[in-house]
Amino acid sequence: DAMEEQDDEIYGDADKSIATALDLSPKQARVQVAAGLNSFYKGDFAAADLQLQNAIALRPKSYRQKGTAGTIALFQRRVPDAVSLLKDACVKVKDWRFCLRLAQAYRLSGKSSQADKALNDALAEATEELGAHPGDLETEYGRLYIRCLQGDVKDPDVDFKRLALNTQKTLDPTIRYYYTAAIDAHFGQIDRAIEYVDKVIKMNVYAPAYIGADPMFEKLKNDSRFQKLAGIAPSS
Repeated sequence: DAMEEQDDEIYGDADKSIATALDLSPKQARVQVAAGLNSFYKGDFAAADLQLQNAIALRPKSYRQKGTAGTIALFQRRVPDAVSLLKDACVKVKDWRFCLRLAQAYRLSGKSSQADKALNDALAEATEELGAHPGDLETEYGRLYIRCLQGDVKDPDVDFKRLALNTQKTLDPTIRYYYTAAIDAHFGQIDRAIEYVDKVIKMNVYAPAYIGADPMFEKLKNDSRFQKLAGIAPSS
């Protein structure tokens, strides 16, 4: 099932299933969303944006689709579009991921107070989600990352060790690698952040172009090692 493959965020083996689903059901919004996410994780942002716009046209009242489209716009640095779409999504959908992305969009547009509010909303929603789903891996790491951005965590290594013990049996460590790289980048631990970015890329879940465009790694953009890993043209 193309939807289940996409839920696992594994883009390689999903291509044929999604292509078949698009041929059979091009007017199903869920199929367009799955295709858009697949393109997104592969770093094909133009295709992802088109597919999400198709999904929104089919289901204009789906705010989750708008949040996903806003995240894609953020990666393309279409910041005003990202703010508009993510703001709508955060009003209607309880999802800390959208609030975090909205905070990043506000930060890129120089709106610090709005960014801080969006981060507060992200923390509240992540905490609520963990109450409903204790031990959820992505939310645990996402909540830690948000707290780091807010200045509540000075040394994340204790939290890293705690979460590593809780997740050591997890077959796919991609989420742990991803957020460890992002948190290290935030604290200026550039060498270790680069090591974890390399590990993420080797997991073959997110394409280098996706990682290179993620605002989580903004502090790595000028590092030649990151540029090489993410396929970014060296700064002039």
